[in-house]
Amino acid sequence: MPSRPSDARVSLGQADADALRSDLATWTVDAVENAVGERATRALSREQVLPAVRAARAAGNEPTALLTRLLMLGDELTREQVDAALPTLGAEGGERIGLLRAAGAGAG
Repeated sequence: MPSRPSDARVSLGQADADALRSDLATWTVDAVENAVGERATRALSREQVLPAVRAARAAGNEPTALLTRLLMLGDELTREQVDAALPTLGAEGGERIGLLRAAGAGAG
């Protein structure tokens, strides 16, 4: 599931905003650095994303790594991974508010 296309609108009701806020509460700069490591974080500061993509993928289904892949690195996730990364909002909620869009064989 890629993040939303640049021409899409985000429509957020209070319940969805609260769900998203809850899901993102622990996704901080420090949490991202802990998930991908110091080397990958330094590479990101030089706009080199590959070390962070590799490190985040290696972290498996850890929620901070999944959020980083999806929202920061533009990596595609499965619907199940999005549900793990956004346990309150979920993949369906992310699509509903225009944050995400389904792609590939599992779309729809």
